[in-house]
Amino acid sequence: MSFDYSEIAGVVLELLAEFGAPAVLKVKGTSSGYDPATGTATPTFTPYPCTACNTQAERSYVDGTLIGEGARVFLVAPQGIPEPKSGMLLAWQGSDFAVTVCKPLAPGGVPVMYELQVKA
Repeated sequence: MSFDYSEIAGVVLELLAEFGAPAVLKVKGTSSGYDPATGTATPTFTPYPCTACNTQAERSYVDGTLIGEGARVFLVAPQGIPEPKSGMLLAWQGSDFAVTVCKPLAPGGVPVMYELQVKA
């Protein structure tokens, strides 16, 4: 007997939509060009709209190992986005946060939710 985890993913999306806020996962692409004056290349990003909820990390986890000091934790719905990875950005309420850790919740191989640790 198999279980339909896609239905659970839909419930998670509804809950995050109710208690969270719109966000954008930004995936770094290639550089848009090199600026010889500054010696830097401006990266481009592909935006993926999503829904996220900022949560409080367990105080006992904030030890510099499990969760670093100053890190924030977001729950993100998986619909319409690639699996977040370190180096991607999460734009939420006017700020960009660098993804440092992504913990997927994917029972039966179906992504239901991502727990992201991010830094400002």
